[in-house]
Amino acid sequence: MRLSTSSRRLLASAGLLAAALAAPAAAHAQIQIPGVPQIVLDPRNLVQNARQVAQAAQQIENQRRQILYQIQSLQKLRNPNWREIGGLVGQLDALMRQGEALAYSAADLDAQFQRTFPGHQLPTGWVASQAQRTQATRALATLRASLNATRRQMQDLQPGMARLGQIKRQMGGIQGTQEAIELQNTLQAYAAEELVMLRQAVAVQTNALAVAQAREIQREMQEQVVLDQILRNTLSRPRTRSAGFDGSWRRP
Repeated sequence: MRLSTSSRRLLASAGLLAAALAAPAAAHAQIQIPGVPQIVLDPRNLVQNARQVAQAAQQIENQRRQILYQIQSLQKLRNPNWREIGGLVGQLDALMRQGEALAYSAADLDAQFQRTFPGHQLPTGWVASQAQRTQATRALATLRASLNATRRQMQDLQPGMARLGQIKRQMGGIQGTQEAIELQNTLQAYAAEELVMLRQAVAVQTNALAVAQAREIQREMQEQVVLDQILRNTLSRPRTRSAGFDGSWRRP
């Protein structure tokens, strides 16, 4: 069977196209088909384009993962365990000002202290004098206030321990950087608040010790000034030849 001229041309063009695609050494092939525009095929270019498409897809996937990581790292800490100790400190200051206590939080503490413990001063009426009663009353009131303040502070111990336990349990659920930073800040704030409470406890203890020691020193000074006054009165009397008294004696 004889082929037509157009069929023979088509078979020839297909053979040329197959030979061009099968040739590994050729960088590109130009295929000329009669009646068809010229086609240039470059196998290496096709492979390179495929690689570029794969790399672009991988870059998109990496960017997607980075965005997910950023979203996760920026998540806020759920239910942060913040606490407020301002009210507690205010309550402790109020307890220290109860009654006639000499409290560190009093506005005129220095004036009150000087009036209560005047130092080397002769009291009026040594036996059960009003000055001694005032000093004892204020010292006892200060010690009582210190005990009440310490008791109130210790009542906050168990809630504070419970809150610290909640913070510890949150550590196991941390996933992002932001959550870790916020939890660390929560712990630091808790530690700072504990230091504030410790300073307040030291202030209460110092307050109580200062007033108690001031009363003891004041009583010694009053006893000394009364003794000096008795000796002055005795020595100012006329001398006598009584065998029981030597008028030349002087207190060193």
